[in-house]
Amino acid sequence: MAYIRPEKRKYGTAYVVWWEAPPDAKHKVRKRNKTFRRRKDAKAFMGEIEASLAKGTYVDVTAGEARLGDLFAQWITGKRGTVTDGYINDLTASWRTHVEPRFAYWKINELRHSDIQAFVSELAVVRSASIVNRCLDVLRGICDMAVMDGRIAKNPCEKIKKPRRTTRKEERRYLTIAQLYRLADASGRWRPLVLTLGLTGLRCGEARALQVKDVDFKKHRLRVYKATRRVNREWVTKDTKTHARRDVPMPACVEDVLRPLCEDRAPNDLVFVRDDGKPFDEQTASRKVKNVEGKYWWFCALTTSSTPIMTMHELRHTAASIAISAGANVLLVQRMLGHENPAMTLKVYADLFDEDMNQVRDVIDANVHDALTTFTPQP
Repeated sequence: MAYIRPEKRKYGTAYVVWWEAPPDAKHKVRKRNKTFRRRKDAKAFMGEIEASLAKGTYVDVTAGEARLGDLFAQWITGKRGTVTDGYINDLTASWRTHVEPRFAYWKINELRHSDIQAFVSELAVVRSASIVNRCLDVLRGICDMAVMDGRIAKNPCEKIKKPRRTTRKEERRYLTIAQLYRLADASGRWRPLVLTLGLTGLRCGEARALQVKDVDFKKHRLRVYKATRRVNREWVTKDTKTHARRDVPMPACVEDVLRPLCEDRAPNDLVFVRDDGKPFDEQTASRKVKNVEGKYWWFCALTTSSTPIMTMHELRHTAASIAISAGANVLLVQRMLGHENPAMTLKVYADLFDEDMNQVRDVIDANVHDALTTFTPQP
């Protein structure tokens, strides 16, 4: 219950509203108060406090004065162990680069929907939709935690209009089989890696974690259940992106290039390694780099083979294109690429299934023609 206690001050009588806030982990009883010059204002505030306590919507004003910079440290600590280290790094980078300079010293109860919308709209002008959405994820996560902790009544990030990720057909590059082999031949000792990525659809991290025991020549399958990624300059191997295991079909042309890499090697040895035994380096195609000791070979292979500038990850698109042209349906492509569901596969590669629509059209025309040939109209 709340109550009002008049107190004598230098300027006259003050009206202090006292109430007991809900207990937290540290305190069983928490006395709170707020002072007003007029009894009318004190009564109105006391009514609001009593109503919020009765409905369970009470928000501690003092707790709401915590700054976002401090809350981020608490929030990101709670994320560890529930998501991958790589995602933690991405969230931290987004916070330090974009969110922290703007909101680090803001109190959580000062954050408004309009402030976040302005931030998102301004950032969308100069940054990609992926970066903007990740920054919004950081703010939304902090505010969600603040709501659960009773610092604010509701999340100001709700109903924020965010930029959409644009996917244009002309931006996705599919290599023909001939182009893929020219690129593989120009890659030198990494020819088996390029063919594996371009014909099976493995992610680079999955190929980096592939071990000899995961290559099943009898069943013609690659067992994929781990991925290796660089985190803070260290290689870290964990579950795949979707945390799921899958078997990927291995064509004979891939078996031929992987067999020499797996012969006379221990089951736990990595298939694709540098000369010093370490995982192959992350490659870039955004700028020209020197091929120092064979570490940065991807750009050189692209230019030597006259292949359009593309990332190694885009070889997954080529694998999907080759599989679909070979007659694979959406479910098979989804399993091969390790997407969470067929809808994701269809959304990304809808343009590759256009030929299926033509086949459906031809089948319908053929069935209609056959039906009309044997159709006898009634008099």
